[in-house]
Amino acid sequence: MQYINIRTILALLLSMGLGSAVLAQGGDAMAEGSYDKQAEKIDDSTESATDKAVDDSKSAEMGSKDESKSDEMRSSEELAKDFKEWTKSEKPDDNVDGYASNGLTKLDEAIGSVIEDVNAQPMGGGPAGDESSDKEATHEMDKSALKDLKSEQERLSKIASDISGDAKSEHRSKQFHEAATATSQIFSSLQQAHFPKLEKDVKKLQERVDKIDASKPLASQEKDVEKFFKESSKVLDKMSDELKKDAIGGGPVEDDMSHEGDKSSDEKVDEVTPEIE
Repeated sequence: MQYINIRTILALLLSMGLGSAVLAQGGDAMAEGSYDKQAEKIDDSTESATDKAVDDSKSAEMGSKDESKSDEMRSSEELAKDFKEWTKSEKPDDNVDGYASNGLTKLDEAIGSVIEDVNAQPMGGGPAGDESSDKEATHEMDKSALKDLKSEQERLSKIASDISGDAKSEHRSKQFHEAATATSQIFSSLQQAHFPKLEKDVKKLQERVDKIDASKPLASQEKDVEKFFKESSKVLDKMSDELKKDAIGGGPVEDDMSHEGDKSSDEKVDEVTPEIE
């Protein structure tokens, strides 16, 4: 009996030891599973944060591109209107140099838009970009003429930038006179080729340019500087209006063209269909 009791006790102890081992292993497994789940959660959150950052970056990039595209697509009419508003609201006051620099920058942008719109404008009117328009029937400028205009515009851009550089520059008046002359030459070239009705307006602008003295400080010529910008605005305004009219009028509009097509088709049907007695 004593031997059996010892064996029973040993069995119990043994079973208890094995149970502890099993429990220990189970605990380790549970702990390991918990760690794995936590690691998975961390990986998922990291991946989610990374994806969100990438999406935000793409959205910002697309927004920037859309904004840039929007700026590039602004018409000569819009820029001419902006420049006109600027000439009305801004005055030289005590900072003629800054006024001159800002004005030349805005004028340069508006002139560039007019050049682009003229170059893409269909001849004889009709909606701009009309697919039915013959490619040869556009205002596409001669390459040399377009190159000359672009060259003058680049000179205007450079002067506008240079004037804003050194507040104590002694060459401001000379630089501004050069910019005004470049503006007058650009408008004159555009007028002769595409805006015959604006000859008097361009001549008035040239008269304003002639009144600017390259040897005197700009501060002493603020009225002449202001009048130059206002006269330039008038020319820009009229050119953009002409471009708008050309884009809308002249040549048959789409509805008329469709009616003409219907009419011709009806005539053909009448010719083919025999009379019924």
